Amino acid sequence: SGDHDLLNEFYIPCLKHADRYDRAAGYFDSKSLTLAAQGVSKLILNDGKMRLIASPRLSPQDIEVLEKIANDEEVDQKESDIIEDALHRGITAEQFSDFLKQDRFKCMAWMLEEGLLKIKIAYLRDTDESNPFSHYHEKIGVFTDRSGNKAAFSGSINETELGWTDNYESFNVYPNWRSGLDMLASEKQEHFQNLWDNDDSR
Repeated sequence: SGDHDLLNEFYIPCLKHADRYDRAAGYFDSKSLTLAAQGVSKLILNDGKMRLIASPRLSPQDIEVLEKIANDEEVDQKESDIIEDALHRGITAEQFSDFLKQDRFKCMAWMLEEGLLKIKIAYLRDTDESNPFSHYHEKIGVFTDRSGNKAAFSGSINETELGWTDNYESFNVYPNWRSGLDMLASEKQEHFQNLWDNDDSR
């Protein structure tokens, strides 16, 4: 991040071209959706989906939204209908971006209800109770487009506003169209899928 604008040079452009974004991170904050609203809106308009794995260390507001969805509670149906109607009318990426910026919690709830965003919470089965600070802290991501191109990455960055804008971060990127990196991209995708399917041994 010392030499590059991670948000505008990597994150948003990748989201704009993707129809799937798989992400595993120690920390997630819905502010990251607002921050990358231009990219997230294009992902949605590409009929794309986002799958997220994160530790339980979420903000109280994000937890409240997740609990309502998990308990099949209505999350401001009127607002959800406004977003849904706008999409059917042919909403632009800029308009959905505005929705996200105005109220990320309502947009996140709508994305969850529609299956456009799926979130799983990662925890360590064998965590020693004497060390309550031990938690899932991995950071990987995989962008995939309709042609099967993948850009996988791994490094220090969390799925948070601070991670994408303010922290000093570094990560490696593995595009599967680059010779010698395709296998690494596949390995990151396979690793994410194992986590998602609860096939990880830890």
